[in-house]
Amino acid sequence: MRRPHGFLEFTERQGFHCLYLVTTESGAPVKVGIAVDPAHRFASIQSSNFIPLRLHRFWWLPGRLISARIETAFKQHFVARCIRGEWFDVPLSVAEE
Repeated sequence: MRRPHGFLEFTERQGFHCLYLVTTESGAPVKVGIAVDPAHRFASIQSSNFIPLRLHRFWWLPGRLISARIETAFKQHFVARCIRGEWFDVPLSVAEE
């Protein structure tokens, strides 16, 4: 994932955080999370999984508080479909909504 020079420094100074969705190659399950650097976080998640993953989508949001509210709402909404931790048995199209 290529970014313009200084991009991460800019997003950090501005207080942006990323809400992301990670999934397997088959599209299920879905992991939701927050990161300052989604590429670095994805690499970390992938290195601890033997199944090939893909960073499906991420949204830059103005601040950790907003990102955390959305992440918490997602987890509460899909609590019955939680597989383990931040992994959910939810179709990608539903997770994106």
